[in-house]
Amino acid sequence: QRSALMGKKKAGNSRGKKSRAQRRKTPEHEQAQAVLEALKAGDYAALQELAFAPCGFCSVELRKKVWQYLLGVSPERASSSWKRFLASGRNGNELAEARVMLADVQRSVYTWDVHSGMRETARSQKREVLMEVMLAILCKHRGKFSYFQGFHDIVLVFLEVGTPSQAFHMVERLALFYLSDQLCCPFDKGLLPLLRVLLQLLELLDPAVATALIEAECAELHFAVPWVLTWFAHSLPKLRDQVMRLFDCLLASHPASILYFVAALLLKFREQILAAPRDLPEMVCMLQQLPLDSL
Repeated sequence: QRSALMGKKKAGNSRGKKSRAQRRKTPEHEQAQAVLEALKAGDYAALQELAFAPCGFCSVELRKKVWQYLLGVSPERASSSWKRFLASGRNGNELAEARVMLADVQRSVYTWDVHSGMRETARSQKREVLMEVMLAILCKHRGKFSYFQGFHDIVLVFLEVGTPSQAFHMVERLALFYLSDQLCCPFDKGLLPLLRVLLQLLELLDPAVATALIEAECAELHFAVPWVLTWFAHSLPKLRDQVMRLFDCLLASHPASILYFVAALLLKFREQILAAPRDLPEMVCMLQQLPLDSL
């Protein structure tokens, strides 16, 4: 009888352990496992699908691996030297551009929730690395890339995911294959055509919204410039829950996908746009005060 009771107790304990293990298998854990398996198999289509699933690539550590893969950065390349490119940028030839960059960097590392309560020494160190990574990329591609305000917001996202070396190599690939219109062309030839495409997209998806914006003299969609330029990194307050989740989707998609996300945002607030006065200052004021923190 004693052995039978002991057997039942062990069986009960094993069932208890099994149920606890099962409880630990949350949807996020299962998705993280699926991301790892897709990454190991080099299954780009599966990664694309997982990017748009509720948890995206799940964690900063996983994102570091997946983003490098999506951008074509091998582990060997990600650890290769990059600071040598800074030498050519310290001869004074880039001072006009560097002054604008420095002003933007000094205003950075404040935007997201993770920066709340950060020590000033840590904030200064982050800014120093941010400046170095941007300078190295622009110096390596001197004559092709020109800094645009907001580029620092994008670079900072990658510095929150990987090491400075990894961030340098990921952002360089991003600049070459996703942000070339903004970095290689002046505003009127790079960004403005994208905004015209965005308006055409809105006209196809919801003519009433497009008409409301046109009637309010917002047809050029200048209010959407920070959204398009920085992939919402300058506007969304939550780094991991919002900014990184959006980057998961954009890095797994066509470079023009940011236009679809901007259009989706405007359609989400369709009623507010239609109810707003057909007046440029009031329409822009309303759009700039959209509750993005609730997304």
